Amino acid sequence: MNLRLPLIPMMLALVGSIFASSSIFAFDSEEDLRLLEKARKSEASGAYSRAANYYAEYLRKNRDDLEARDSFNRMGRIQQQQVRLKDEQYRKIVVALRPSQVIDLCIYIAEVLGANYVEADRARPEILFHHATEEVLLLLRTPKLLTPILGTLNNEAAKVIEQRILQLRKQPIQNLAELRETLVELAGEVRNSGWSENTTRASNLIILECAHGACHGLDQFTLLFTPSQKVAIDSASAGRQSGIGLTLVPSGSYYEVSRIIPGSTAEEAGLLKGDLVISLQGIPAVMISPAQVHALLTIQAGQEIELQVQPQGMSTITDLKLRSRMLLIPSVDWEVLNPMNADPIGIVRISSFRSTTTNEFREALARLQTLGIRGLLLDLRGNPGGAFKSALSSAELFLEGGTIVHAEGQVKEFNKSFTSTGQNPFLLPTVIMVDEDTASSAEILAGALQLNGKAKIVGNRTRGKGSVQCLIPIDKAPWDKLPGGVQLTVAKLRLPTGQTFERGLSPDVKVEGDANAVYTAAKLELLRQLGKMNDPNP
Repeated sequence: MNLRLPLIPMMLALVGSIFASSSIFAFDSEEDLRLLEKARKSEASGAYSRAANYYAEYLRKNRDDLEARDSFNRMGRIQQQQVRLKDEQYRKIVVALRPSQVIDLCIYIAEVLGANYVEADRARPEILFHHATEEVLLLLRTPKLLTPILGTLNNEAAKVIEQRILQLRKQPIQNLAELRETLVELAGEVRNSGWSENTTRASNLIILECAHGACHGLDQFTLLFTPSQKVAIDSASAGRQSGIGLTLVPSGSYYEVSRIIPGSTAEEAGLLKGDLVISLQGIPAVMISPAQVHALLTIQAGQEIELQVQPQGMSTITDLKLRSRMLLIPSVDWEVLNPMNADPIGIVRISSFRSTTTNEFREALARLQTLGIRGLLLDLRGNPGGAFKSALSSAELFLEGGTIVHAEGQVKEFNKSFTSTGQNPFLLPTVIMVDEDTASSAEILAGALQLNGKAKIVGNRTRGKGSVQCLIPIDKAPWDKLPGGVQLTVAKLRLPTGQTFERGLSPDVKVEGDANAVYTAAKLELLRQLGKMNDPNP
């Protein structure tokens, strides 16, 4: 979905999401404390991916621990840096750059952030330089990753650069011209430090990492993408995604296959709808959240994933190794249910919001109504969000009028209330299933339908991500032939009531228990609306 912001073409990007919260924290259980200890030990040992998983699991139950949230974000920042340093295209850019090019690129990114970031005061040049150098300090402390790019490094010189950075931070930086002068000074210090024999390459890498840091320091959703990363995002936005072609839904202690993508390795291996997945990559299914399952199933094309599968109706367990490939994956799945031999009801699952989602959703609703459904279960569990405008247009399928969401930002297009202008809305009773992994655009849709009286929400409190990100392609050298991009937060969101999303959506029917309990409660709530069950709260 293309947007036009002042002077800059912008494209809605799929957005990541994690926890938003604010208050004082207290441990809820010994298990929480053990998770936190495991996370800190993993971080101290350099096992950043494992540490991130422990922090994520801990934060699912302890959203208000700001220190743990900051640690989780730091793990993400380190992992992103490690990915960049191993990216062959990124390395080639570092080698091919002229010093003037990398300075120009960094200033351009600072200009983009200052003009479009949701809070202009937080994107002032002085603050951006502080964020920028945080990324450099991380870089200087990981010499093993730098050796393939820069060769043998002088650790004592790295300490000198660190000290110089701390001194430069004390200098006032009032505007972009002074920021440029400061970056030029830092690049010169790196070249003259003796840190690396590849002096120009070393200073280029430092300033490029400054560009990344200026973005990453603003919030966890504002990122500078390398060309190869932007290619992956563009593919995902178009519905192309790497994976093995499985969609899984929780089923007791396991995950059940709910969909097989045609042409996938899962189809070739003979997997069928209804099969149970016992483990993924050696991790028991009971220990993996829906969001983690999605991440495991969408590994990079060419990589393998190990599964233990129990075919439907059988007691045997089969070990499989399936190789990921690029697939065209629909974002909407649907089927008809006949609970208790009563009138049929439909179920629609939306895995994420892309530019194609609203059309897929509209077609699913039309097909279900043709089949005579009397009510709808809308499954948004595990949906991390995605394209903002797809969430708005999906809400319009249910709303003839009313406010969908309020947005606040310095860009005019995102500083207004978004209201529905839909026609011929879907009118059948609707129940929405959510969980703690329901976020972003999925929360916009669920909140709009709930607060406009079009649906009831069943499940657990949602994640609470109330912001919009856009992706600005970078077509300036050195990324003019293969553009990268800046994803940045352009708006903060509020529910139709004016409340923020920070604490997530509160369900109408809160369910304590696993995914099966949520599914059962949602069906019962829909049957109650259809007059098939007595109302427990007359």
